[in-house]
Amino acid sequence: MPTAPPRFSFYKAAPRKAWERPGKNAHRRKRGRAGVEERRRILAEEPLCRICLAHGFARASEEVDHIDEDLPDPLWDARENKQGVCRACNRAKMIAKRRAAAPATPTSEPT
Repeated sequence: MPTAPPRFSFYKAAPRKAWERPGKNAHRRKRGRAGVEERRRILAEEPLCRICLAHGFARASEEVDHIDEDLPDPLWDARENKQGVCRACNRAKMIAKRRAAAPATPTSEPT
């Protein structure tokens, strides 16, 4: 017997398939064997993190990152828009992007 009351909703979202992840770019990202093969190829082409190399370090690239997120569909998933990065650089890039997108909070100064 259910313990929670039923929830009524007038808005019904389209059902997702099991392999689809929700998100801004979920419909544009390669999945399955094609995505795995492309990531493997990019990491083989760029064994060192591109961001670390720009700063004078040499770290192994572990993840594939989209350079520019705001491109039209055919260009977004193109090879020229992807780079091999280490986990630390990818995380730092994501955090910086989220902070830039977050609304500024007013600071309260004592009067």
